[in-house]
Amino acid sequence: MSLKRYAIVFVLGFWTIGSADTRTSHLYYLEKAQVVDRCQGIEGRDPAIKRLLAGHYIEGGDRLVLLLRTFDQGKPFVIDDETYEKLTVELRSYEIGIPIELSSPEVKLYYSNGGAPWISRASGVFSSEASGTIIIEEKNENHLRLKLQITIPAKPAKGSTVLIKERTVEIKEGYTLQKILLEQLTPWLGMRHPSYYKEVYP
Repeated sequence: MSLKRYAIVFVLGFWTIGSADTRTSHLYYLEKAQVVDRCQGIEGRDPAIKRLLAGHYIEGGDRLVLLLRTFDQGKPFVIDDETYEKLTVELRSYEIGIPIELSSPEVKLYYSNGGAPWISRASGVFSSEASGTIIIEEKNENHLRLKLQITIPAKPAKGSTVLIKERTVEIKEGYTLQKILLEQLTPWLGMRHPSYYKEVYP
């Protein structure tokens, strides 16, 4: 099997929070893309908010990007308890069926999770580090199947509180991602937007 030398960008949604009937997940990947880990063109944002959002922006490039996004609407009759979870992975190269170590310089990863109504207060955790492996098990023209076995040390974007503390996030799941194009990106998936609320609500 020949080694693929272009990068792939993934947007991934997953389920570590909430209950099944309130969650919505969006699982996509982009080819010829790359992660841009800064809030270009957006002035005046609190640095803690940037830490939660800046690693999920996608632009044109030569890599594969995986996008996993999950939104939980929260409990019925409870106000402002919606949560978001984002995992973005950029791969410079890959080979079908061969594990990719997250410690490799070929991989860039960013994770964030928090309360969507409270993004203005930078309420959430983030990480650009992880251990474990990603396996791309199958890929065709429009879909990609992968398996994640990863551990993420997530830390508060704005200091620890009673509710927001350092935590270890484990994702050990298989996913099927749908291919999208750059022009199909939204603020929720990977576009920068002047309103940070647009980036944490689908």
